[in-house]
Amino acid sequence: MSDFSHSPFFRCLSLILFFLICFSGCSVYRPGSLEDVSISERVQTKEDSDVSVSVAVLSARESEQVFGVPLALKGIQPVWLNIENKCENPLLFLQHFVDPDYFSPQEAAYMSRLKVKRATGTNRILFFLPDLIFKPFQHLQSKLILRKILADFHEKGVHNTLVEPGETVSGFMFVPYDEGTKKINVVLYQSNKKVEFLFTVNVPGLRQDYLKRDFQNKFSEEDFVSLDEAGLHDWAESLPRATTNKSGKREGDPLNLIVAGELDTILGVFALAKWDETESLAFRSAWRMKRAYMKSDSYRYSPISPLFYNGLRHDIALQKTRGGIHERLHLRLWLTPMLFREKPVWVGQVSRDIGIRFTSRAWNLMTHKIDPNVDDSREYVFGDLIHISRVGHFGYVEGVERAEEKSPRKNLTGDPYFTDGYRLVIELSDTPVQINNILQWQFPAWGKGVSK
Repeated sequence: MSDFSHSPFFRCLSLILFFLICFSGCSVYRPGSLEDVSISERVQTKEDSDVSVSVAVLSARESEQVFGVPLALKGIQPVWLNIENKCENPLLFLQHFVDPDYFSPQEAAYMSRLKVKRATGTNRILFFLPDLIFKPFQHLQSKLILRKILADFHEKGVHNTLVEPGETVSGFMFVPYDEGTKKINVVLYQSNKKVEFLFTVNVPGLRQDYLKRDFQNKFSEEDFVSLDEAGLHDWAESLPRATTNKSGKREGDPLNLIVAGELDTILGVFALAKWDETESLAFRSAWRMKRAYMKSDSYRYSPISPLFYNGLRHDIALQKTRGGIHERLHLRLWLTPMLFREKPVWVGQVSRDIGIRFTSRAWNLMTHKIDPNVDDSREYVFGDLIHISRVGHFGYVEGVERAEEKSPRKNLTGDPYFTDGYRLVIELSDTPVQINNILQWQFPAWGKGVSK
């Protein structure tokens, strides 16, 4: 045995195994760097006299390029932060201030280790070895890979720290994965002062339905009308009670919401309230819908069927999903030429999907069933916006027309709904405000019901 261990054959075999292990262990994990992706045009910077903060969010493809692993498959999204302290006192930065659901660099690395092995075929090079020989090498190789991943994520990650005067801290935070518009709130503490920067960032990859809308040219200058409170009340009350089909001959869900705010404000505020944008209907989104349906899974950006106001399809669709694709709140908005306090006014419809049912009124013989209490969906939106302190002025007007629970109206797919007949009007605020600006209009009789 001793002679065999010193034989040229054994030495050659040992060298081959050594190089195979080294080669495979080094080749399966090949991370990149921030310079490998083009995010310079998407970097947003905000500053005051003492502090400068820059932010950029990586898409699923970009995060795989930088970190060498499909982080999006684990629900992880890298956010690049650059914090420059130009004041005389240190700044306290804790990742929890930005997102309490963040992943530490070590946690994100550990969650990604299996994806590295599966995506790159870690052990294919050694497939010909007997199992008893193979297992120890496999274990050693996995440990080497994990060590490399941990080191890379730690080096690239940003950490809880004091940013000293004149110091710049830069790196990645790992937060839950989002597509479309993402809100990032960077909070720093300096002595007794709180420094806060709120960013609205577009993450590449999602094909939002509103991108096809030409909002700039939808109306001419002559079409715009500025409304005061009385004018807004009368106009909102005069609107049709419900959406329609494309021809306008059949009624759909009620028009129960009015929102005043710029497009960016609407997208940012609802993103802050955890509402998601909606993808256009295409092969990719249809496939994602089918997969979510078959797995009873959630698809946060699922396309929404069109409804019409004044013969026009909705301009924006937003949604808030529950456990699966069958349960969600969905909100449709139509831009109008009306202005309130110089802000565009949007007509809206909101309802809640509570399941799936068969129908002869849809091409696929299936449709979502809505919660018949559409007023609850209206108040859900109200509660969400109050919770994040973004309701400037608000009030209620009539115009939807009361429908009793015992004799409900029906939408386009035959679902019944009942309502107190009121329409909620909200002026959105870009910054946190106290809810004390109640428009002195009507007010629904909450808790009284509509069952008479």
